[in-house]
Amino acid sequence: MRIETKRGSLPIRYDWNALRLIGDELGLSMNDMLSFDLMNRKIGDTFVFVYYGFLRGAKFNDEECKVKDIDDVGDLLDEDADILAKAIQCFADDMSAKKEGEETDKKK
Repeated sequence: MRIETKRGSLPIRYDWNALRLIGDELGLSMNDMLSFDLMNRKIGDTFVFVYYGFLRGAKFNDEECKVKDIDDVGDLLDEDADILAKAIQCFADDMSAKKEGEETDKKK
């Protein structure tokens, strides 16, 4: 998946490695990650969530990640707060595909 931003179209992906990275950073179990409720987390947790989605999306697409760190996520959200809602939708789509045993964004 890709999200349109003022920096251009950025790939985003919530694969198993993204879940691992987010869970490790936030101290969450696998069950916590599979039922992750972003709206009841601290704002910093939200930035971690968005950052690792962009990081894994770039890696999956063999691109350089244009989101450099957690602070850069804040700058990106200042430019367009809708990016958070788009990231949440990407997460929901990826989680839905995982529950159904499908793969999203197959490499070509």
